[in-house]
Amino acid sequence: MNLINFLAVGVKCGDTEIGGMIVGIIGTIYNGIKIGVPIILIIVGMVGMGKAIAQQKEDEIKKAQSTLIKQAVAAVIVFLMFQLVQLGMSALNVKNDSNWQCVKMILIPPKDGDDCKMDDGNGGGWRILNENTNDAMWECQSRG
Repeated sequence: MNLINFLAVGVKCGDTEIGGMIVGIIGTIYNGIKIGVPIILIIVGMVGMGKAIAQQKEDEIKKAQSTLIKQAVAAVIVFLMFQLVQLGMSALNVKNDSNWQCVKMILIPPKDGDDCKMDDGNGGGWRILNENTNDAMWECQSRG
């Protein structure tokens, strides 16, 4: 996987078109925060714990252990934060809002035919327009 996927397919939401390069960068940042931050927090906590153990001081070990636990909890919260936001939006019945669908599509690219809500309120499916070109774009289209 490339560090940043500059070849990502763009997104068309209503009258707004977002280019593939921007979609790729946003997706990479999203995944970096979602996965990278928890890993960094845990590694930093483990290094701190290792230093405290090397010093063999009981109070330093307890302090490092407390810090490691706090960092592990923070890592879990950061990792689950995005899923909790999606769950909250679903609970508020925002899942069919076209703006929310655009956000979800940028962060988690759809598969051909996944459900979407068209501007006229009817259901449709995501389709790639102009596939294999620089102008490739995901767009919600009627299933008919």
